[in-house]
Amino acid sequence: MKKLLKLSVLLFVMVTTLTGCIHCVPPEAEEKETHVAVVLGAHANAPVVNLSLVEDTVYHACYSGGSVTLIVADGDPWSIYIDIPVPERGLSANRRRMNADDQTAQVLEAASQMTAKTAEVDTLSAVQRSARTLASAESESGRDLNKQLIVVDSMVPTSGKLDLTQSLLDNLDVDDILSQLDEANEMADFTHTDVTLYTLGDTAAPQSELSSNERKVLENLWVGYFDSCHAASVSVKKNLPTSSVYDVDNLPDVTPITVVHEGLDMGDGEEKIEMGQEEVISFDDTTIAFAPGSADLADPEKVRALLSPVAAYLAENPDISILVGGTTAMWGGIDYCKNLSYDRAKNVCKELITLGVGDKQLIPIGLGYENPFYINDQTEKGELDDTLAPQNRTVRLMRSDSALATALMK
Repeated sequence: MKKLLKLSVLLFVMVTTLTGCIHCVPPEAEEKETHVAVVLGAHANAPVVNLSLVEDTVYHACYSGGSVTLIVADGDPWSIYIDIPVPERGLSANRRRMNADDQTAQVLEAASQMTAKTAEVDTLSAVQRSARTLASAESESGRDLNKQLIVVDSMVPTSGKLDLTQSLLDNLDVDDILSQLDEANEMADFTHTDVTLYTLGDTAAPQSELSSNERKVLENLWVGYFDSCHAASVSVKKNLPTSSVYDVDNLPDVTPITVVHEGLDMGDGEEKIEMGQEEVISFDDTTIAFAPGSADLADPEKVRALLSPVAAYLAENPDISILVGGTTAMWGGIDYCKNLSYDRAKNVCKELITLGVGDKQLIPIGLGYENPFYINDQTEKGELDDTLAPQNRTVRLMRSDSALATALMK
């Protein structure tokens, strides 16, 4: 869906909190005609869009007589295209700035009313829509074009060609994903376009907070995508103030992606934990260690201390059960690895039972090396890479009602 909103040169002054003092006029607004596309993450799972992040660039477009395209990144992205008239000849500098201020206020007011209409999030389609809009921009003033894409969103797609509910962000192969998108002709054209990404990786309930590793993978994915699309520049703005969140009851549903936490680092640094439905707690062989080639725990006392917050959580939530999955490196054959990983998962369950957890709340499973967590630990010669193998020797805990647990138990 696409609507055209034409702004007149002289606008009625809106009484709004978005109207403030006259903006500064940068050289690029004087020398070039600015066309900007703004992708808004106005959906569940993302913080409320902070429109002050785009205000200056929108003002540049209004001052120079360019255009603004506002795009909502929901399951079926939609947009509003705003064509800004070229300022009339003979306008005083002060009047031109006042007009641009008023136009900016109207654009931001329109943006503040735009929220998701359909379920899920297709960020890739929203970004591709912005590329088409910017590619079609033509100068009405005769000056060179200044093309800008601004994304204010978590950029965690849950549908479309880049659906992160179908994989684990924690160990995503970015190069492979980008190669697949390229082969599928999903690379947009951002030639001569400067790209700025705000709030990338910032999430809101019901989406669990991403780990630092997952945020880094997400950043590599999107920066890699825009680089492959020949963007003039890509800038990721970090450490921004946290904004409020949407009332999810008034927005379409968005499926949370699975988040993997290493050890018991659940984001708050406290011993008490809350396991979200799509969260995974991962223990590598430095935290829960087994004797080499054995299911015997190297230090049962340490493991009990480590698992005590999990036991406390299950005691407080007797209706919740968890899947305890063991994984291995690719060594010894699939049957051997599945049996070994199952025995290790059972021994972790025994320690939880020792801590007072009912056995009906625990489901051990041996995943061997055929599992979505596995990373390639084989050398080019087909030998075990001892630097990578430890990352596959893990115990993973997740709620049995999660989508991932359901898939693993099939």
